Amino acid sequence: MNSIESASDHIKTLLDRRQSTTSFYLSVNTGILAVIGLLVKDAQMQAPWLVVSIVLLLIAGLIACWIWRSLLHQYEILLDWWYARLRELEEGLPEAERLVTREYRELYLTAAKRPPMQRLGMTQRELALNAIFMALYVLFAAGLLLSLAL
Repeated sequence: MNSIESASDHIKTLLDRRQSTTSFYLSVNTGILAVIGLLVKDAQMQAPWLVVSIVLLLIAGLIACWIWRSLLHQYEILLDWWYARLRELEEGLPEAERLVTREYRELYLTAAKRPPMQRLGMTQRELALNAIFMALYVLFAAGLLLSLAL
């Protein structure tokens, strides 16, 4: 196996791991929010243990989001590094065969001039999804504080 194939295989492995990470944390956060919703709906905040349980779930959800966000940033750094090495390896190829380099120049370097929603890249979208979950936890916490104050 040559260096380009080896680098490409490693990049594919990293992309698969990032996708698995996102799927896992999406499931964890969805489950946490579902349990909170069931606790709030069924118990109507009448027991002190319920408030403590919800607070613990909110904290667990925020920690899960923090870990997920951290992993996404690490994958972004790793993938950027590996793609740079792959582009370096392509320098020895004829221009017509430098597909990763061409993709990078034509789609990613020019993306800085486009509005955010027209740019390529999964990391920013995954980070936005993460931010949505964090916002939901904060909103749940605010609602909990408001209901306790009334």
